[in-house]
Amino acid sequence: MDPTPRVPAWLLVMNLLLAAAVGILGTQVWVLSSRGLPAKELEALSLVHRQILESYVEPQEGGRLLDRAIEGMVRTLDRWSAYIPPERVAGFEEENRGAYTGIGLLLAPGLGATVLFPFPGSPAERAGIRVGDRIVQVDGTELAGIDPARLVQEAQKVLRGPAGTRLRLTVEREGTQLELEAERAEVRRRSVRWIRLIDTEHRVGYLHVTAFQQDTVAEVDAALQELLRQGARAVVLDLRFNTGGLLDQAILLANRFLPKGNLCSTRRRDRDTLEAHDARPQECRHPELPVVLLVNEETASASEVVAGALQDHARARLVGTRTYGKGVVQTIYRWKSLDFRLRLTTAHYYTPKGRNIQRGSGAESRPQDPGARGGIPADVVVELGKEQNERVRGGLGATEIPERYREQVAAFAQTSGVRLEQPLPPAEDPQLRAAVELAAGTGPATREGGR
Repeated sequence: MDPTPRVPAWLLVMNLLLAAAVGILGTQVWVLSSRGLPAKELEALSLVHRQILESYVEPQEGGRLLDRAIEGMVRTLDRWSAYIPPERVAGFEEENRGAYTGIGLLLAPGLGATVLFPFPGSPAERAGIRVGDRIVQVDGTELAGIDPARLVQEAQKVLRGPAGTRLRLTVEREGTQLELEAERAEVRRRSVRWIRLIDTEHRVGYLHVTAFQQDTVAEVDAALQELLRQGARAVVLDLRFNTGGLLDQAILLANRFLPKGNLCSTRRRDRDTLEAHDARPQECRHPELPVVLLVNEETASASEVVAGALQDHARARLVGTRTYGKGVVQTIYRWKSLDFRLRLTTAHYYTPKGRNIQRGSGAESRPQDPGARGGIPADVVVELGKEQNERVRGGLGATEIPERYREQVAAFAQTSGVRLEQPLPPAEDPQLRAAVELAAGTGPATREGGR
């Protein structure tokens, strides 16, 4: 006889079920507490979601409803925080990285799927695509006859894809159809454009920084090296219409001209002290090179970090108009198990002199204080009219034609009637003219703006 008493089977089953229930309940409590979502709000969200799915007059997709709920919650915080659903993540990442995977070409405006030029070193160039080629098919998909308003979007769908994948193109060239093959790869969008010696007599160089992306400072380094090789003695750095980007790139760019001192400081809501971002001597490459910054009301965020640092240290003069006034920093959140992104405002930043440039900051209590308007004032104020401002924007925003294709594209544009936009020369851009004169030492010697 076995001396150990036997436990009834039903009791073992009950114990197992009870343990499982406790485990599930504990998991739910942990999830609720870790996410900070109270049970009543969670129940309300679930009930509303279910009721819409069951009763709304038009059928709804459950996942998209939740996306819109999250999007609405984030959108009410401020204009910069954003929920990026899975279908928009690729474009969002492309914007931050300044790169996409495709074959690398630019279509001629107004001429359907006609190539203006392939990017140098791109898969399109390696495949043999030339200026003026008309793309007829991509992997059997016809591009001819597509509504011009949708052509670029449809072309991107078939030309882009994972790196390493191959596609077949049928192109028409001088009345003959050719079959070409290209392998998709990463194609980088340049954030530094229009690099040139703009005043050859006084040796003033010029470059326009469109945004702060992953490789922006590396591009600026290469541009400055080329301008110095051409004999530049001073540089105009154009930050007009640059609405910002990556904070670390802005800090590093300011560091290129400042060997020491604070570049900016940030403060999160749960920290009593500022986090200082100071210059590192080894990152300063041009401590003596005269620099003039061009700014306007659309110079914002990371661009203002650069402008604030160089102005506060009296390292550069600002020409143009008061900047936008975005004194907050966003953090991008990613989760391994989820395929969306969250861009959230997480800190304020301050210039080296402690200026809070956030638009509207303190405006209610200091209505007469110009600083309450936010932004950074220009040292030399040059206003543009609305029409002139749009002409400047259009020229700076145009795609720069690579040197190796300039003659071909010019000839193609002349025969096809394509209009090629370019930045306005100093004679037609008063802000640029003032900046060049200041850099050359032939412009106004006193500040017309104020701080």
